[in-house]
Amino acid sequence: MGRPQRVPERAKSLDLQRDRLSPAYRSRLDAAGERFRRWCSLQGLNLDRPDLGSDDVVAALVAYLQILFNMGVAYWWGLHAVLYAQTEWRHFRGHLAQAWDSVSTWRMHLPVTSRVPLRVELLRALTYAAVVLAFLHDRHRAQFWLGLATTLRMGFYGLLRPKEIFDLFVSDVLVPQPGTHSLLNCCVITIREPKNRSLGGRLQVRMIRDVPTIRWISWRTLDAGKRELFWPYGASQFGRGLRKLLAFTKLGGLGITPSSLRAGGATQLLEAGHSVSHILFAGGWTSEKTLSAYLQLAEAAQTLLRLDPPQALWVQEFVEHLRFLESPPAASFRSLLCPWTPTKHACC
Repeated sequence: MGRPQRVPERAKSLDLQRDRLSPAYRSRLDAAGERFRRWCSLQGLNLDRPDLGSDDVVAALVAYLQILFNMGVAYWWGLHAVLYAQTEWRHFRGHLAQAWDSVSTWRMHLPVTSRVPLRVELLRALTYAAVVLAFLHDRHRAQFWLGLATTLRMGFYGLLRPKEIFDLFVSDVLVPQPGTHSLLNCCVITIREPKNRSLGGRLQVRMIRDVPTIRWISWRTLDAGKRELFWPYGASQFGRGLRKLLAFTKLGGLGITPSSLRAGGATQLLEAGHSVSHILFAGGWTSEKTLSAYLQLAEAAQTLLRLDPPQALWVQEFVEHLRFLESPPAASFRSLLCPWTPTKHACC
């Protein structure tokens, strides 16, 4: 038997039962469980009695789910009520089929929603628009817009989830450096505590091989602090900036969101001829079934076909005329902390 490893001081406060779940997931379970318990109490059912059986819990869940559905309560409350029961009474696992049937039926009647994949042509339009805003329309926020252009590219080609983008530090991004490292024409991103960490590991990596995107990421990270967030403005500002870019490029009605980056990047790889197994590994998906929700060739094509002819022609000409923006500006990212003017490109 190997020598036992010392537990880090910061980990000694962990509850090995409760903390096996992420704080966010645990919070949702607790909220849904507390609401379910209150309802059961009003019905005269004591969920803490020692002779509680699975039939009692299932009957309560089925009635409770029906009431939530009839009242128009958000679906996740019902789903997490069943997940709470399954987590709280582990010995009932496998005996909650009737409750899961109610959850499945409820889900089938939800409005159809999907991650609209971002086409690479539209990605270029959005990133070019961000540069135009930075240097022509919103110079005082040049750093914000150029940072957004870089982050959009990184999320698309790195197959990143929105939360992975917002949690990323500069130190987690490795780019080619002078010397032998310059021969590695790729960028490697470390994802810490990913969503699928229980299956894929607590540290995962993504690789970007798109050359223009590598140039933009290298420009962004040059002289940046290692403990600086790659996108330091937060999720709400990312969404707000993306919506402004969509409005600027007349693409606001296509349903594109931050989640469209990962779906668009995966679909682009499939369209380029990469195998499903390659995409599965590149994006850190745990199964082909999960990946299938992201590979939407028809829906990706639909985003372009939905554009009316004048709009499609405008986007096409916009991308063709601004293709030189595939390369980052000569001024460093940090110099853009000062307002940009036509006669002064860097801070004094």
